[in-house]
Amino acid sequence: MRTTVENAAKRLFDGEHPVKDVKLFPGHSRDITKEQLADQIIRVMAEIDSGSLELREFTDND
Repeated sequence: MRTTVENAAKRLFDGEHPVKDVKLFPGHSRDITKEQLADQIIRVMAEIDSGSLELREFTDND
């Protein structure tokens, strides 16, 4: 059974459209575990999959 971190890595970097460049900002608290960050990644990706979030592409000028 995979860990939360392994599941998040699989969602980000495997599959048809792997992430090539990602910046992660912990928000108001930098004192989080890798498991908590991985859980947030999985949650957001599930929201993207369900269509409940609007995707935006950024350029270097943003």
